[in-house]
Amino acid sequence: MEDIRRGATTYLERAAAYFSNFDLERTRDKGKASEALWGTVSCLLNCYHLLLQGKPLSDHSTLRRFAKEILLSQPGGEELFEAFRSAEKLHANFYHMFLEDDEINKIWNNVQELAVKLESLVKMELEQKEVV
Repeated sequence: MEDIRRGATTYLERAAAYFSNFDLERTRDKGKASEALWGTVSCLLNCYHLLLQGKPLSDHSTLRRFAKEILLSQPGGEELFEAFRSAEKLHANFYHMFLEDDEINKIWNNVQELAVKLESLVKMELEQKEVV
C-alpha cells in the first residue's frame, strides 16, 4: 500500500505541475501548453489506474483503452471520451503544430473539463482507499 500511496502522490504532483505549466505557456507557446495539458490528463489516468489496479499503465494504447473503459462508464461518457481524444490531438499537435488557434482554445476548454472529472474520480478513489 505504501508504494501505491507514493505513486499516487507522485502522479498527482506531476499532474499539478503540468497544469501549472499549461497555465504559464498558454499565451506564450500553444504547443508547449497543449503538451502540458495532455501530461495533466495522462498523469491523472495513470494515477487512477494505479489506485484501481495497483500499477501504472504501460503504454499509450493501454492508456487509451483504459480511458475509453472508464470514461464511457461515467455519466456523459461519450463527451468525456471525445475530450480524451481531443487531448490526444493536443499531444500530437506539440510535434506537428497542425491545430489552428480557435480549435486549440476549444479543445483546451473540453480537456480542462476532462481533467476536473478525472481529478474527481481520483479523489473519490483515494477517499475510499484512504491512501493519501
